[in-house]
Formats: sequence, C-alpha cells, structure tokens
Amino acid sequence: MLRLSLKFGGLISSIALASVLSMGSASAAIYTSNNSCLVGDMSAAADQCFGSTLPTPINDSESLLNSNTFGGLTGLFGHTDWDFLAKDDKDSGVVSGTDIGLDVDPDGGTANSGTWSVNSGALDTFARVVLILKAGNTFSSYLYEPGSGAGNSGSWATSALDDKDLSHLSIYTSVSPVPVPAAVWLFGTALIGFIGMSRRTKV
Repeated sequence: MLRLSLKFGGLISSIALASVLSMGSASAAIYTSNNSCLVGDMSAAADQCFGSTLPTPINDSESLLNSNTFGGLTGLFGHTDWDFLAKDDKDSGVVSGTDIGLDVDPDGGTANSGTWSVNSGALDTFARVVLILKAGNTFSSYLYEPGSGAGNSGSWATSALDDKDLSHLSIYTSVSPVPVPAAVWLFGTALIGFIGMSRRTKV
C-alpha cells in the first residue's frame, strides 16, 4: 500500500512539474508559415521569406524576433541577435529608429503595394538584414544575406498578408562586422619587422 502511494505521489509530482514547465514556455508563442509568403513580394534579391501566423494581433519587436519559435527554429530565420534599426509606420506616417532615410511609399491610392528606399549604403555593412511587412494581424519577413544584399531600394506587396493595407515596414539587422582595430595592424607590422630582423641576425 505504501509502495502504491509513493508511485502515485511520484506521478502527481511529474504531472505538476510538466504543468509548470509548460506554463513557463507558454509566453513564447510558436509561429508557423502561412505558406503564402513569396520572395518576390519584397524585392527579388531576398534570400528567404517567412510568412507568420500570429496567435493574437501583435507588432514585431526585438524580443519577439529573438525569443520566439518560427517554423521550428528559435529566433527568426534561426538567429537570436536581431537589432531593431528603423520603421516607417504608414498608419501614422511616423518614422522611428536610426535615421537611414527610410521611406515607404504606396502605389497610387492603394496601400497593399509600393516602394521602399534608404540612404545609399545604409544597409551594406550588416551581415544580415530582415525587412518586415506588417498588415492586419500578421507579418511577413524577408531575409537578405550575406553582407545584407538588400540594396538601397525595392518594391513591396502584401500578397502574403491577404492584400491588406500596410501598417508598417520594419528593418532589423544581425551581426554587424567588427572593424579590425588600428592597434592590430600596428602589431602585425611590428611582428613582420621583428621576423625580418631575426632572419638577418641568423645570417
């Protein structure tokens, strides 16, 4: 009887632990592709695109892109170091973030397609760039790599978002190349000189 109660108690503990763990992971929503994301919806140069299905209306953010699961991968496109760069909010006409000259224009009187542009070279120094279109309760993400590849301008369309009017276009960057410090070059030059001197002394 005692052995049975111990087993039963262990079972209850296991169920309780599983419940706690599931509650802890519930804050990280799982987004799945809506299978209608087209690379051509955001400039032909995009390497990949991911059309999300959101459980609730929500805007993109650094924490959302880095901590959630997208199509079975942790972080959007499997990266967890996305940094917000700039956003053009077409609902209010406000541009936020870093001033890179981001400009998003609709085609004529529609708001489900148009063009975007940034200052020349503004995205060239980043290893990866994601452009995100938000419309309705969903958003589509377009990845450019390596070395950005996004260019300075392009077109956009909300075909993957049921052709709804664009809410905003956001830009996130990942892994900016670190410039080699001047001290490293000086050290390298000194090292070459030292090697040359050591060879002379041997002769």
